[in-house]
Amino acid sequence: MVFTLFRRRYMRAAILCLAIEILVNLLHVSGYIPPRSLIHSYDPYSPKCVSYFSPKKRERPLRAEGTPVESKGLEQSGDLDATSSEVIPAYLPHEPVLLEESIDLLVTNPDGRYLDVTFGYGGHAEAILERLSSKGTLVAVDRDPEAIYNTSRRLEKYVTSGQLIPIIGTFSSLKHVLKSQSLPIEGYTGILADLGLSTHQLESAKRGFAYNCDGPLDMRMSNPNHDPFRKGMEPSSLETSNTVFKLINRGREYDIAHIIREYGEEPRASIIARRIVDLRQRVGGISTTFQLRDIVLGCVRGNHKVGMKTLSRVFQALRIYVNDELYELESLLDTAPSLLHRKHGRLAVISYHSLEDRAVKRVFSDLQASSDPSSDISVYRVLTKKCVTPTREECRTNQKARSAKLRCVERYKYKPTK
Repeated sequence: MVFTLFRRRYMRAAILCLAIEILVNLLHVSGYIPPRSLIHSYDPYSPKCVSYFSPKKRERPLRAEGTPVESKGLEQSGDLDATSSEVIPAYLPHEPVLLEESIDLLVTNPDGRYLDVTFGYGGHAEAILERLSSKGTLVAVDRDPEAIYNTSRRLEKYVTSGQLIPIIGTFSSLKHVLKSQSLPIEGYTGILADLGLSTHQLESAKRGFAYNCDGPLDMRMSNPNHDPFRKGMEPSSLETSNTVFKLINRGREYDIAHIIREYGEEPRASIIARRIVDLRQRVGGISTTFQLRDIVLGCVRGNHKVGMKTLSRVFQALRIYVNDELYELESLLDTAPSLLHRKHGRLAVISYHSLEDRAVKRVFSDLQASSDPSSDISVYRVLTKKCVTPTREECRTNQKARSAKLRCVERYKYKPTK
């Protein structure tokens, strides 16, 4: 009888605890902000605190800054200034996503003129160049000067031959930078945009993009502090520049929550923003990615997978805000169609999250819907009725490809059938 009584009490306690846990999780998901005293007292700055969500020990360690990259054909950046002791680390190699699918859709004329607006490590650019004849050319644009410098050196043979023309620029300044280099602003056979981050940006701690390596809260894609072309110039301050550091340490709680909710689609945005403001006042500022990571994880109740998803959404939101990525994407989608060849031009875009994909899908659909075959101008048609996604094999070998979606639209001259 004693055992039966104990078992009943145990079951009642277990059911009560389960009900409380479900209620708390529902309040978190709904966006309800409890009083500060009720937010669980996880303090990432306490020496006694160990985060359950800390990265697992079995994860591959990141390369130390300045160590050589074991990649055939990759040149080391070396030291630009012989009098300086600072060495620019090797640019980490990146495996391009949906390579064959995008190049097959894009390259229709080996003698054509092509435009890659996300040069990065140059994986897609190199594949395009390999399919071109000696008459074909590729203009490569990227807002990251570190990418332009290192990848231009890696593909130096194409630069020397005149087939590859690398330029620093953003989507919103695309026409301006083309004009400034005396390059045409129309007649491109194909335009490619791969909207994902490069491996170097993600795995280089100094850039501050990733939560699995400790670095400054920066996240600027066009970071002047890592611009090889500005060697020796005064570094840009995190406090005065448009960085995540400035937003996290000076932004209002409402603004931080709005950014995380709108750009990261994170249901716990309000709780995370409140925790950020509370802790920055207590410790005098938040300056590293690990500090921000621990704050975010302190607002999450669930398993390791839930914590990682929340971290990804928060870091995505902050990166989108700092780099104004949605505005830049809208500028590209507004400008690129007019740059295409009137008779046979194609625009291919690889997106990685729902905000990007929805914008691309909407613009491509509008271009097709607004095309009038009876008029004497070029019309547009969507070549990918359903978005192209990576194969299981590619997702297995390259985890960055899991969320990728490829869409392509074509500009062509309509010929009515007699």
